[in-house]
Amino acid sequence: MKPIAVLDRVIIKPFEANDKTDSGIFLAESEEQFKGKVVAVGCDVVQVQVGCIAHYSPKQFVDRDGYKVLNEKDILFVEG
Repeated sequence: MKPIAVLDRVIIKPFEANDKTDSGIFLAESEEQFKGKVVAVGCDVVQVQVGCIAHYSPKQFVDRDGYKVLNEKDILFVEG
């Protein structure tokens, strides 16, 4: 089922973060862990569009079935 965002919510499908090097060393949190593709936007969202790559705050999201649900204001910036 395709997720549907409401009001000022944005739904993001996060990219897979590489948290370990090829030699097995674990990496600290990186910016790559907090970015993904926007898959749905609510009717009150103005500055973000479906298909954009969004970088979001690491502390301000709800995780549901592999998707991140955020308020538009919690997106730090978007790429194309």
